[in-house]
Amino acid sequence: MLAKLLAAPELINTKLGKIMHGSGKLIMRKCIRMVHGHYKPVLEYKKENGWIKDHVAAQQEAWDFIVNLYRHPINKHAGGWPEGGDDGNKIMFEGALGVFWLMQDEDSAYDIPWLLYMKWIHEHWDRFEQSAEHAYQIMNFPNMYRDMIEWSKPLPLDDGKDFDDDIDYVAAEKKLIGDKNGMGNKS
Repeated sequence: MLAKLLAAPELINTKLGKIMHGSGKLIMRKCIRMVHGHYKPVLEYKKENGWIKDHVAAQQEAWDFIVNLYRHPINKHAGGWPEGGDDGNKIMFEGALGVFWLMQDEDSAYDIPWLLYMKWIHEHWDRFEQSAEHAYQIMNFPNMYRDMIEWSKPLPLDDGKDFDDDIDYVAAEKKLIGDKNGMGNKS
């Protein structure tokens, strides 16, 4: 019922709608935090000692990749998260994903449908990109992803040389302006 109310167009930009939206997020985050807290010791054990299934480990690596992208200072414009601090959305995502990874790692009844789901998404990825671009109409999703990756790469190492030390700058200037005697004359 709350979800239906939150989606009602007549409530979206009203004071009541904003209160319900904030309350809905708060309730969802608290529920996820409670469930995550219940499984936290098992999750910590799995993270330290390894997952049973490598594709679950790969999902955790993918999440760590996203966190690093969002924590990179240059990606702040994309809703980045503070370095060393925790964002409410990051906590919520990590809590939900951690519980889900644990379920996948321990029970194929959860694992197989999820793998099929991800495979289907992979095969239809163009629809997701097009939909994201249409929904936001302010960004090109493939370019945004490419740019976030590119901006997050470290700068090249400095070789310590700013210029070639063997350049004869006086001769180069003379050649450039055609000065034969160094006095500005062409004689």
